[in-house]
Amino acid sequence: MKRILLADDDAGIRDGLARLLSPRYEVVTARDGESALAEIARRPVDLVVLDMFMPLVDGEKALESMRARGLTTPVILMSSRRLDRTRALGADDCLAKPFAFRTLEEKIERLLGPGGPPSSRASFAG
Repeated sequence: MKRILLADDDAGIRDGLARLLSPRYEVVTARDGESALAEIARRPVDLVVLDMFMPLVDGEKALESMRARGLTTPVILMSSRRLDRTRALGADDCLAKPFAFRTLEEKIERLLGPGGPPSSRASFAG
């Protein structure tokens, strides 16, 4: 089973997405970029979903740190605000909040391939 790291400071979004993705993927979560980087250092992941605006270390700085370390793990950035620099930062894709859960599923499948049976649909704001 492929392993996804989901980092978002909004517990509702983080927990909801983890619950919806868990039938198809092993999902680990982080509440900020610092925790996300620590999790990646503990055990590699196949894909990272990062919120842009989090406390301590935001998604942008976490992604910059990952790329500076030479990590080529696919990253999807999500934000309710600016996503215009996503590609320049080294992200593989982006999501503007709110989004339909199926849109996230499609982006993950494009980057990782199918992970199992389809999940239910939901939308997330933040």
